[in-house]
Amino acid sequence: MTDPKKPNRGGEVSFRSLNRFKKENGQLVCTVTAKFVPVTEEIRQLQAEQRAKFDELRRKIEACPDSDGWIRLCEILEDSTDDERVKSSKGASEFLELMLELSQDAIFAPSVDVAIAPLKAALRSDHGKDMAQKRHEKDLEIKKWIREEWVIHKTKYRNNKTTFANAYVKRILEKFGVKRSSRTIREDWLKEI
Repeated sequence: MTDPKKPNRGGEVSFRSLNRFKKENGQLVCTVTAKFVPVTEEIRQLQAEQRAKFDELRRKIEACPDSDGWIRLCEILEDSTDDERVKSSKGASEFLELMLELSQDAIFAPSVDVAIAPLKAALRSDHGKDMAQKRHEKDLEIKKWIREEWVIHKTKYRNNKTTFANAYVKRILEKFGVKRSSRTIREDWLKEI
C-alpha cells in the first residue's frame, strides 16, 4: 500500500505491515509499520494480498457485535504504552504488551474464556515444563548418587548391575522419597559405566 503522506521516491513504495486496529472519527483504522522498498511485481502482489487481508479483517471486525468494546480496550492499552511509569517498569511493560496482544486476538472471542484460552494453554505448557524440569533435576541427583554407589560397591555385587539395581530401589525410596524401577537404574543410569 502506498502511504499517501509520503511522496513516491523514484520507484519506491511504502510497504506497511498491519499492527493494531482502533477507531478514529467513528471509522475503523489500522496502525501500520512502514518501510520504503523498491517496487517489484512481488511487492505489488504482497500489497494486494495485504490490502485484501485488511479488508476481510475489517469486515469481520465490523460484523462482530462486541468488537467496539474490544477495540476501545485495545486503544486504552495502546495509550498506556506511552505512560512513563509503565515504561520504567520492565514487568509492567511486558505485561501490558501481553495484554495488548491478547486483546487484539480476542476481538472475535464470544467470551472471556475463549479470549484468554491462548494464555491458559501457554501457562499449562510452562507449568508442565517446570514440573518436568524439577523431576529431571531430582533424577540427576539420584543418578549421580547411584553411580557413586556403584563405583564403591560394585565388587560387593560381583559387578552384577541387576542385583545392585534391585537392592537400590528400596534405598532410593528411603533416601530420596521417590520410587524408581530397577530397570531405570540398570539400563539408564548405569548403562555407560
